[in-house]
Amino acid sequence: MNALQGKHYLLIVCLLALCACSTTDNANISVPIPTITSPMQLQQQLVESEQQIFQLDQSLKQQLSAYVQKNKSADKIAYSLLSFLLTNGDNSLSYQSTSTQTASQSYQNLNANCLSLSILAYSLAEHLGLKARFQKVHVPEYWALNQGFNLLTGHINLAIDNKTKLKDSSLVYQRNKRLIIDFDPNSRQARFATSSLSKNE
Repeated sequence: MNALQGKHYLLIVCLLALCACSTTDNANISVPIPTITSPMQLQQQLVESEQQIFQLDQSLKQQLSAYVQKNKSADKIAYSLLSFLLTNGDNSLSYQSTSTQTASQSYQNLNANCLSLSILAYSLAEHLGLKARFQKVHVPEYWALNQGFNLLTGHINLAIDNKTKLKDSSLVYQRNKRLIIDFDPNSRQARFATSSLSKNE
């Protein structure tokens, strides 16, 4: 073994000895326990049944029956239904994108989002004997920040079966022998593709 190799062996042995002696006393390290703070206070809420979501209170049914003449065509009843919702004096509804409610709550509070307004319109249409169904509107992906949470928003509207020709309206348009009731002005203008949704989806 030459002198150079001897120095290398000696260096390796010293390094191994130093590594073996360099332990840390774990008992002296204190790691703080993280605390989780909620951005908002969450309260437990009961989930409404399907019946509760679509139920109309008796006074609303009476007001609707007095306002709408049921012996007219489906399109005239649909226009009367919209008039009842949107131009009913102090009881007119307004669109509010952050508020999801049952049908009765939407009418009592006079503001709701597209889902709540569509639920209310569906319940009213059903009460008037119209055949209605929900439609998912295929809007472009849109993210909204709400109380510290990023939410992927969606949109629905309501289709009412109809066989008569219609005049133009700002809230109703006709597609494939159906009246489309859409409470979102952007969606109405773009007329995005839709797909049917069941009442339970």
